[in-house]
Amino acid sequence: MTEGANIRLVNGNSACSGRVEVYHDGQWGTVCDDDWDMKDATVVCRQMGCGTAVSVQGSAQFGQGSGPILLDDVGCSGSESFITECSHRGFSQHNCGHSEDAGVTCSADQIRLVNGRSRCCGRVEIQHNGQWGTVCDDGWDMDDAEVACRQMGCGRAVNAPHSAHFGEGSEPTWLDDVGCRGTENYLIECSHPGFKKEDCGHNEDAGVVCSNVVQSPALTLTSSNSAVSPGEAVQFRCVSSNPTCISASFRLYKDGLSIKTQTAESSTTFDMTVESSHQGRYQYSCDYSYQGTRSITSPKSSPFDITVVNLPAPRISLGSTKEVTWGGKVDITCSVETQFTGGSITLTQSTGSFRETKSGTSVTFSLQKVDFVHAGSYSCQYQTRVSSRDFRSPQSSSVQFSVVVNLPAPRISLGSTKEVTWGEKVDITCSVETQFTGGSFTLTQSTGSFRETKSGTSVTFSLQKVDFVHAGSYYCQYQTRVSSRDFRSPQSSSVQFSVVVNLPAPRISLGSTKEVTWGGKVDITCSVETQFTGGSFTLTQSTGSFRETKSGTSVTFSLPKVDFVHAGSYYCQYQTRVSSRDFRSPQSSSVQFSVVVNLPAPRISLGSTKEVTWGGKVDITCSVETQFTGGSFTLTQSTGSFRETKSGTSVTFSLPKVDFVHAGSYYCQYQTRVSSRDFRSPQSSSVQFSVVVNLPAPRISLGSIKEVTWGEKVDITCSVETQFTGGSFTLTQSTGSFRETKSGTSVTFSLQKVDFVHAGSYYCQYQTRVSSRDFRSPQSSSVQFSVVVNLPAPRISLGSTKEVTWGGKVDITCSVETQFTGGSFTLTQSTGSFRETKSGTSVTFSLPNVDFVHAGSYYCQYQTRVSSRDFRSPQSSSVQFSVVVNLLQPNVTFSAPDGSYHWWLKDSEVTRGYSFSIICSTPPQYPGGFFHLGFNGSNVTRTHSAVNHSATFFFPEADYIHQGNYSCVYEVSVSSRTFSSPTTELLEVTVKASPAPFIGFGVAAGLLLILVPIIILFIKRGRKQEDQTAVKTDHRLHAKNTYGGTVGNTDLDDDHEDYENAETIFQHREDSDHSDEDYIKVEDGTTNRAVGNEYAAASVLSASLLADGLNVRLINGAGVCSGRVEVYHNGQWGTVCDDDWDMNDAAVVCRELGCGKALTAPQKAYFGQGSGLIFLDDVGCSGSESSITSCSHGGFGKHNCGHGEDAGVTCSGRNEIRLVNGGSSCCGRVEIQHSYQWGTVCDDDWGMNDAEVVCRQMGCGRAVSAPNNAHFGQGSDPIWLDDVGCRGTENYLNQCSHRGFGEENCEHTEDAAVVCLGDQQSPTLTQILSHSAVLPGETIQLRCASSKSTCISVDFRLYRNGKTIKTQGDKSSTTFILTLDSSDRGQYQYSCDYSPQGSSSITSSKSRSIDITI
Repeated sequence: MTEGANIRLVNGNSACSGRVEVYHDGQWGTVCDDDWDMKDATVVCRQMGCGTAVSVQGSAQFGQGSGPILLDDVGCSGSESFITECSHRGFSQHNCGHSEDAGVTCSADQIRLVNGRSRCCGRVEIQHNGQWGTVCDDGWDMDDAEVACRQMGCGRAVNAPHSAHFGEGSEPTWLDDVGCRGTENYLIECSHPGFKKEDCGHNEDAGVVCSNVVQSPALTLTSSNSAVSPGEAVQFRCVSSNPTCISASFRLYKDGLSIKTQTAESSTTFDMTVESSHQGRYQYSCDYSYQGTRSITSPKSSPFDITVVNLPAPRISLGSTKEVTWGGKVDITCSVETQFTGGSITLTQSTGSFRETKSGTSVTFSLQKVDFVHAGSYSCQYQTRVSSRDFRSPQSSSVQFSVVVNLPAPRISLGSTKEVTWGEKVDITCSVETQFTGGSFTLTQSTGSFRETKSGTSVTFSLQKVDFVHAGSYYCQYQTRVSSRDFRSPQSSSVQFSVVVNLPAPRISLGSTKEVTWGGKVDITCSVETQFTGGSFTLTQSTGSFRETKSGTSVTFSLPKVDFVHAGSYYCQYQTRVSSRDFRSPQSSSVQFSVVVNLPAPRISLGSTKEVTWGGKVDITCSVETQFTGGSFTLTQSTGSFRETKSGTSVTFSLPKVDFVHAGSYYCQYQTRVSSRDFRSPQSSSVQFSVVVNLPAPRISLGSIKEVTWGEKVDITCSVETQFTGGSFTLTQSTGSFRETKSGTSVTFSLQKVDFVHAGSYYCQYQTRVSSRDFRSPQSSSVQFSVVVNLPAPRISLGSTKEVTWGGKVDITCSVETQFTGGSFTLTQSTGSFRETKSGTSVTFSLPNVDFVHAGSYYCQYQTRVSSRDFRSPQSSSVQFSVVVNLLQPNVTFSAPDGSYHWWLKDSEVTRGYSFSIICSTPPQYPGGFFHLGFNGSNVTRTHSAVNHSATFFFPEADYIHQGNYSCVYEVSVSSRTFSSPTTELLEVTVKASPAPFIGFGVAAGLLLILVPIIILFIKRGRKQEDQTAVKTDHRLHAKNTYGGTVGNTDLDDDHEDYENAETIFQHREDSDHSDEDYIKVEDGTTNRAVGNEYAAASVLSASLLADGLNVRLINGAGVCSGRVEVYHNGQWGTVCDDDWDMNDAAVVCRELGCGKALTAPQKAYFGQGSGLIFLDDVGCSGSESSITSCSHGGFGKHNCGHGEDAGVTCSGRNEIRLVNGGSSCCGRVEIQHSYQWGTVCDDDWGMNDAEVVCRQMGCGRAVSAPNNAHFGQGSDPIWLDDVGCRGTENYLNQCSHRGFGEENCEHTEDAAVVCLGDQQSPTLTQILSHSAVLPGETIQLRCASSKSTCISVDFRLYRNGKTIKTQGDKSSTTFILTLDSSDRGQYQYSCDYSPQGSSSITSSKSRSIDITI
């Protein structure tokens, strides 16, 4: 497959809509609708060359596919070239069924206008098969242009230019001789010879000029507002909302009279000057028109009002003297006398920047804290708003005042603390808040000689490397020049600082741990970080007499061979001299150490195990590694009174003949003397031992087997080997209450007459006394026995043969020999659900009216109760029987009421041309059923339903083709199983010609007797001259059956492909050795060939029996309704080639076979390659034909195919379904077709699950209700189904459980029905009688229509910008009428959806949105 050809759309109404299928790895497969959206559809439509995507469909809207599901979770961005380039799970990776097959609908052919100045004019081009091409101007007129403008959404047509008015296009030229009525919606709906059928050059390319959507123009005032002053210039701009590429005539109206006309394309500006004589209000409006082949004028714009306004100059007054102190307050009052109140007055400083506005016709402006900038001249002006426009009066006269200045005292701040380190830097900042910049500060030392000046309003004075002379008080003063005047501020407050030398506290550190070993060395280091070097450190012992001094800023003091007197706390202090003054640092923090003698914890070890036998010996060793020898160890018993001391650093303590008092925990401790002080080591870890008497575990044995019969005796023996005699044994039941004790080292416990309470596990334990203490051995191992009641396996016998007739009775007997009477038997079916219980030791179970469910294997089991316990015997052996339906051989009889009672006929003979019947009957055994009538020489049968156990097959006109042997077979369904009877004896039917003409000429007969010899002579001579071949037959039928071709020739002649009516003649071969044999004479126009009557009669009868849907069959499919298509022609079967094979052809085949709807039309020998002839090729059905041979085709046997192209069909199945008497195809009484007859469904147990399956099978969406009691009227017989039980997930109703076809107990008053929602796709929202741009107050109409009507009312909802604004009920469509509110402005999106009334959970997806601009 080449790229681009690996996709197709199936089951749609064109090549550009349908179920999406992709080709991968040699086969076609479907696409799952998970995450399927418009972006995915866009890629499919582009790949198919089908224009843009119009809609997407899910849930198998175009029917369920077959074969693999190749793609799932497809995610396209919309820009891909092929669907396989989009993200997806991977080929064949999915979690879908074919009920989720995805589909698309594409726009197919599109249109555009090229080379115009707007999208609504230009050269006409259409898109076909993915390629743009032009339209020839032959016959091109305003009607054609009108359709093109409508399709473009560009309003009315103005001109229809010819001769490549908008330039020549490029190949191809798609259309020529276009003839539109002007009412079509799409150009391709107009008449034309066909795509690419043209005789034009591109110098004849057609064009159109559209008006675009002609709406009211917008009139705007561009130069001023609606209220103006006399003499002002006014500009009106008139704009077309949808311009096109030709000029329009714009007209301006004043009070309804046209005053000015200008020509422009999309807009124009009208310039006006308001005359001084104009007073009052005037209305202006505009419109525009196109002057072309058709004149089109727009509605007028909305009007504008113009008003003229005059204002007087205001009055102004000053509320204070003309000289104002700097920082004081000034009031200025402005007032005006005018009728246009509601305005404001603005006070403006003529020589400065002051400007302030206040509302009112008399207002006072207050200037708080005036500055020099406020001095000068002021005027005021009144402004107000009239008709949304601002008007301003002339300026008032002026008032004037001046401002004088005062400077504030400066602020002073010290940049550091009041105590400054000698040699460091000090910053003093002076600042002032004043508008008079450009001045300077002077900093003065109050108590010294320092004085310095710097410019600025905020300055910092820096004193580098301060000395003691700089200490003291400082103040600052600001001076500046304003308008040639010097001003000096008051002095600031004072700041003060002193000069010091600050030494930091030194750091101190200990060179060892805080615990120093006696005789060791200690180092203590003192250090300081300071600029004042040349000093010294003193180390002092806080708690002793040690004191030592060393020079430097980092020194170490060493204490060699420390003794206990050195222990304690130490600190250091740094001292130095600066500028002839002594300074001392703070004391450092302290360090502390102690002097110790450290002894390690001793080691302890036990010379024996932790468990010591009573009377044995125990050794405990203590040792330590230390320099401090000469000490001793003490061994102490933690839990007793033992305590002993021995000298040395490694000693052993011995305890001979240990008793129980010695048991417990022991530790040791080392002690010695150093420098007249005693030191003790930590305690060692502990060792522990116990003193024990060990008894071995006893032995236990059971004197009998582990399964003891109820009521018998059990002996259990316990024994032990030990030196500690004189003890006793206790036998204990682990799982019960038994416990018994006996003395001795070997004893036997006896349990007389055991019961169920004795069953279980037992153990024994030995106990004795040693040294006043009790000791107990471990428990022995366990012995266990159970107490049982043993029941024998029962016997089972079958009271009848192993093959039972359906509806008969079966007896099964169970018995057992046992002392435990009073029990019961349970009979169980091994392979079914039968189970029954009866009391007794010998019982018989009866199964009356056996059905197929009873067939199988059975066993029995005996159960009884002993001492409140239930016991069950083993299962018996099995008995088995089967259930059969034995149908009797039916009868076949002959009847010819108007064609057999002639004196010349015998039994089973009929006169040619008269009717006859063949009756099949059977003795009454089962109701219903069918009779199949067979004819020898053909595998074709006819089938009729059995009525009163018989069926009559009627033949309206006997002919020689009906002569032969007939037989009957009876078929019936019993408990959902089908059974067939033996075939009847053969009934031979003979067809004879009538001798009536000869009787009419009785007199002439005598004369003929004279001429017989002469006639015979001439006949023999004529026969010898004929060129014919005689074929012997065993029948006495002579038929002339003329076909278009020679019998047996597979190369059929197209000129003789139609059948001629069969004509039967008599021909007696006198010159044959078989003078009583008959022949069929076949003429082909050139030669006559005699064909054996058996073959011809069978062929003709087969053709008769194959009529009405039986001249076609499906091979190699899953059933009779799917497979390779084969047709019957000229006595043999042949295949059909898949060239042009599509769903229309498949629909005819499915209808012809009575197999419901077509689901797929597979190609490429999908159901395997046939053999033999290929009969049909290039089949073209419209879909309405009754037979596949009625469709157009290349002729029988005419093809260019191989069997690799054999066509196939998959149909929905023979049990079709329909809904009757409803308002649409998706609601009504349920009827199904079975055995080519329509019948109803009973409403017993009819519910929503059943209705859901019907709606799915009908392709009608979700079920809404499941009405009962013949809601849509009573049907007529038969009633096909009853007690239907669907899960709701089935695809067809006949997949649900039911009694069987025709098995019911209902009347037609109980006929079932359904109401389906219909094909719940997105509804269509259209705008009626309005434009996409409207004015407030206008009315718009929006029509919401569902894609498929049903017989129930639905709620339609209208949304604006996603929010519901209106709900209306109707069946298939509704019109929403909206009056736009005056507050509405801008662009709004409208959409709609619908749901069944009362079922809001079943809601359609929303329609496409419509944009409306207000």
